Amino acid sequence: MFKMVDSSDRESVTLTFVTVAFFIVTSKFLLAGYDLTWLGLGVTTPISITEYATAFAAILAVWLGREWVKRPGA
Repeated sequence: MFKMVDSSDRESVTLTFVTVAFFIVTSKFLLAGYDLTWLGLGVTTPISITEYATAFAAILAVWLGREWVKRPGA
């Protein structure tokens, strides 16, 4: 199975979360405003580039914060 590893070659649950969140936010941005009733989702709400950038920055902040903090003995 594919494992996400951080910069110190340890398995990273945080990086997995960041990757999944990135794909969800990007998919929502790309599909925003389309009629997806055939998927059971209805009409999606449009997202501006500012809203997307804010969500993307928040996701990256989690990952960068994790990489920035070094625990003693890690």
